[in-house]
Amino acid sequence: MTVPSLVSTEEAIAFIAERLRKPRRDICSLDEALGRITAKDVRAPFDYPQYPISQIDGFCLVTDDEKSAGVSMPCRLQIVGEVHIGERSDLKIGKGECAVISTGCILPSGANAVVPREEVGIEGNKIALQGEIARGQNIAASGEVFRKGDIVVPEGTLINGAVIAVLAGLGLSRIEVKERPRVAIVVTGEELLHDAGELKTFESNAYLLRGLLHPVCEVVGEFAVGSDFDAFEGVLRCLGKCDLVIMTGGTGLGSTDFTRAWLRKISAEIVFNGIHSAPGCHVMFASACGFCLLCLPGKPVGCFILFNTLLRPVLARFFNSPSLDLYRIQARLKDEVTGRHETPTWMLGSLGENLEVKSLAYSSGLDFTAPMNANCILRIPAGKGIMRKGESIEVRLPVQGFGFLK
Repeated sequence: MTVPSLVSTEEAIAFIAERLRKPRRDICSLDEALGRITAKDVRAPFDYPQYPISQIDGFCLVTDDEKSAGVSMPCRLQIVGEVHIGERSDLKIGKGECAVISTGCILPSGANAVVPREEVGIEGNKIALQGEIARGQNIAASGEVFRKGDIVVPEGTLINGAVIAVLAGLGLSRIEVKERPRVAIVVTGEELLHDAGELKTFESNAYLLRGLLHPVCEVVGEFAVGSDFDAFEGVLRCLGKCDLVIMTGGTGLGSTDFTRAWLRKISAEIVFNGIHSAPGCHVMFASACGFCLLCLPGKPVGCFILFNTLLRPVLARFFNSPSLDLYRIQARLKDEVTGRHETPTWMLGSLGENLEVKSLAYSSGLDFTAPMNANCILRIPAGKGIMRKGESIEVRLPVQGFGFLK
């Protein structure tokens, strides 16, 4: 079996994305839409506002009579009624008249401006204006927010709380979404137990990956196979229609790292064997048994970083949803950091005020608490080695909450 050489992160993303099947479309109710990705542009079925509405509590009136009103000679208008929320009033406002109106009310016929309640004097059934009023003042015109047919929610949008409120505001009860990719998680390693005793390590990567994949992927199974090839082969056979299998551990060069041998036994096609980054040199990607296998490091920090820098952009391409990917900014280092001179280095960080970022030190990637304290990932370019306090560094941030625990 020929083992491909190291690839860049960008090449690895492209290799994985092009081998995943294109997402099918599904229709779900709005109640089930949180965490789904829109499958097409959602267009406005009407103008909004549908009618001119008041943006404040006050009095609606006709501005032509009040253009020259001044503090020394107030203009008085007759209050002829009140406009109520949620209905179209049959009032008609003429010259010298006004009506009480609340925020969100549809303007009655004739009115073309609204004056705030606190800016007028009330004298019985009249108001006294003290200043000039412009036509359209404090009014949201019909179609000001969007017009019928405008794209309100683009295709590829992650439906979160804000988006689902917009969809409900458009009067939709069902929405066309992209089907979630089906993912299985396979954890290797004899030392990982769900009920650990003395000198044993509790398994946490499956929980980590399940949390990171939610809500945009459907996790169809989680399996701990230790170092048992028969158990691994049995898992692959029972998965059925699965888009991606994510494995953790067993890809190093030690005597207990057996993933390569397993892949040979199932006649897998290895697409790449390692990424030119740290962490990343032990990442493998292969296709076998009708689905793709992505092998990530067993160390929790490396698993977390590579999910966000590798698999997250793959999912952004899969869904045609750029906002799922990490957002890049420049920040100033609060401390000195050291990367590997020969490769780009990823490091967890904590971004604070004034765009200052602190690296989160960890012991050989084994500190499974580190991702909990991170809100960003730092990138030290190849050839840089040491970066000093105060230097500008590239920082990756999540735009949507998906993919980070914090």
